[in-house]
Amino acid sequence: MLKRSWLHGTALTLAAVLASSAVWSTDRLSLIVPDGSSQSLYDLAAAAETILEESRTIVVDVVHRPPDALTELNNPSMVLISSDQLGAGSKVDFKSLEMLALLAGEYHVMVVSTNSRYSAFADLVDQLRENPKEVNWLLDRNSSASLQLGIADIARRIGVKPSDLNFQLINSSEPSAAVAALDASSVTIAPISSVKQDIEEHKLKALGITGSVRENGFEVPTFDEQGLRADSQSWTAVMVSSAISAEERERLAALVKYMTSREQWREVLDRGGWHNQYAPSDELGAFIETEQEDIHNELLQDGLKAN
Repeated sequence: MLKRSWLHGTALTLAAVLASSAVWSTDRLSLIVPDGSSQSLYDLAAAAETILEESRTIVVDVVHRPPDALTELNNPSMVLISSDQLGAGSKVDFKSLEMLALLAGEYHVMVVSTNSRYSAFADLVDQLRENPKEVNWLLDRNSSASLQLGIADIARRIGVKPSDLNFQLINSSEPSAAVAALDASSVTIAPISSVKQDIEEHKLKALGITGSVRENGFEVPTFDEQGLRADSQSWTAVMVSSAISAEERERLAALVKYMTSREQWREVLDRGGWHNQYAPSDELGAFIETEQEDIHNELLQDGLKAN
């Protein structure tokens, strides 16, 4: 009962905040997803659209835009960004964006085609140790930064130099193009939410997931269970143009806080394999800048391409 009353109060507060703001000359909000993003971002954007429109305070348009044109809309807008877009050829101009809030995180799953020569993770490990160049790692160029680091970490832990890995970065505006291109000799690693349905429908075969425990209701063994410690994960954040006013930024932050408080949001996270990481920007500091620099340096240390 207390929970229901608190949520009702939050909705009323949200309506009052938006109605009192002269900044909101329109009742529409654009929620922007960069072209070529993973399915994770598209799914979260759709969930955000549903939840915010159910508040009956605003109409949300989900917009797909080129990564270098994310802040050109005239109406209020927020941009969904994944950590996988922080490097390795990403065209997102982070200098024109500011962090509004961290939203969610998810572990990675290693997948192969159903006709793959690797029937289990142990088969892949044997091949990597014998000749790492024989394994083709497919990744989408626009969203490969933290995924490359996750693969490099796995390689190091089995005694293979990351610089000896054979990465093939695919240029495509379509999300999960690398997954679609898998053949019998190739492997990829992806955020769980982007391939979970295909795994459950037996369109892809999973060799293992990162993290220390299995995902609830997702019967794929962790790498821990297979004798390898692997913890790589991706996160999703919402950003705004650095040119917006402090007042408008405050209104957008209120929207995000309201959205992440809803039971529907938590249900979406659970279904997709995400875990809640909501934190407003004032708790994060220069989060994006630090992450970008760390990813760049780690890729270089591993002998991999940092851009």
